Amino acid sequence: MLQYLLEQVRDFLGKEGYHWFSACAVYPELRWQLTLYLGYELISDNGEELEAHLAKLARLPWFRYGYMSNWLRGQLVTDLLAQQKDKEIRDAIKTFLQPVQEDSSK
Repeated sequence: MLQYLLEQVRDFLGKEGYHWFSACAVYPELRWQLTLYLGYELISDNGEELEAHLAKLARLPWFRYGYMSNWLRGQLVTDLLAQQKDKEIRDAIKTFLQPVQEDSSK
């Protein structure tokens, strides 16, 4: 059932959109600014195509409600690990959070 759901989402989002969706599962919360940042960092499209991917992401129930369940998050992260794409995403998240860590240490 889960694999069928993920296939449907993959078909809807396309390859790069699905990669963006999966990247959003790495951080334990859905944050709009982080979602945008990951899109700009990970998607190689021009601005119009990036906006089209974002519009599709925003239509997904997880983004509309601002919550992704642990069972879905776990499967997406497992898939990223299998594809060896998790390091790129974790590095992007770390870079995004770096200014927050520096500000809190002052």
